Amino acid sequence: MLISIDIRRVPGGLQLTVGDTWRTRLNYDQADELLTALSADTPAYLGGVRDVALAYLPNYPEAGEGTLARFDGKITDDLRHMTCVSRTDLHAMRDLGELLRAHMPDRLPPLPGGIDSPWPPALPS
Repeated sequence: MLISIDIRRVPGGLQLTVGDTWRTRLNYDQADELLTALSADTPAYLGGVRDVALAYLPNYPEAGEGTLARFDGKITDDLRHMTCVSRTDLHAMRDLGELLRAHMPDRLPPLPGGIDSPWPPALPS
């Protein structure tokens, strides 16, 4: 299943718009936590602004799928409280993590060896 996610930088963080159904804002720390979880296939539970929260659940509801869930209010362990859900395969979720990273280039650690280092970096032998 394909989902459409629009990512935009906003003052202090990122705004994610999923399809035409829901939108949430994450500060940079939350965005970094989400992209780490997406890349590593680990769960993330992020409190949002204005009583909205976001959860990432890898391998839910089935193995090989990932789910982004929006909660209006506090995240609970009862998934019936989710107000919006988007799910797709784990590869697409990992790609979403890379898209989040691409929207925060100034927040990434510098390349080893400085800006004049060759790209791509040589692999250690």
